[in-house]
Amino acid sequence: MSQKEGGDRISGLVIEAIDLRKAYSLGKLQVEAVRGVNLKISFGDFVALTGPSGSGKSTLLNLMGALDRPTTGIMLIGGADISEARRDKLVEMRRRIGFVFQSFNLVPRLSARENVELGMNIAGINRNARRTRAEELLMLVGLEDRADHKPNELSGGQQQRVAIARALANDPQLLLMDEPTGNLDSGSTQSIMALVEQLNRNNHLTIIVVTHDWNIAMGADRVVCMLDGVVEKELFNR
Repeated sequence: MSQKEGGDRISGLVIEAIDLRKAYSLGKLQVEAVRGVNLKISFGDFVALTGPSGSGKSTLLNLMGALDRPTTGIMLIGGADISEARRDKLVEMRRRIGFVFQSFNLVPRLSARENVELGMNIAGINRNARRTRAEELLMLVGLEDRADHKPNELSGGQQQRVAIARALANDPQLLLMDEPTGNLDSGSTQSIMALVEQLNRNNHLTIIVVTHDWNIAMGADRVVCMLDGVVEKELFNR
């Protein structure tokens, strides 16, 4: 079932930031990583967040994923404000979001299939259903013939594909990616981003990717350029 066919899917706005601010204390110094961001991201969007190191893009991504709370302002995820949500509500929100990071974070002793099954196991899904879903996802990312291989038997690009399959295991409504190709060569980078575009186009998955790579950013529908904690400009590619 595609996400647009699911009756319980969010059919409109997925993310909205309103005068969003996030500050951190470094000793006696207060550093404002995000400074008054206003941003809307709708169902099915493919958005790239780009900008120099320290521009606030990863901090903004963490707020969008309910991994952190804002200092002030509003961060709406599916209409719910994370600044007011109880801890159990935040956990529930995170279950609807897939995360992919620069480090693959695969468990070395587990096979590709078992790594994909991890989140489903925590969610209490039974063994047969987990195995079937994991095999479907490995087929989706082109690794059905590597299901029994452990991470050290896979290339970097293949490990990132396993990480993407794992992020999709609980059927998220939103996929957040923080420098997903940062540890990959150019060939693997192109392959991973082709897969990401396919997930967005064919599976109608809302995707937000943080990247320093302008070539990757230009593959998104929309590019949000950040500088010093604010949105400097937005570009629309389609």
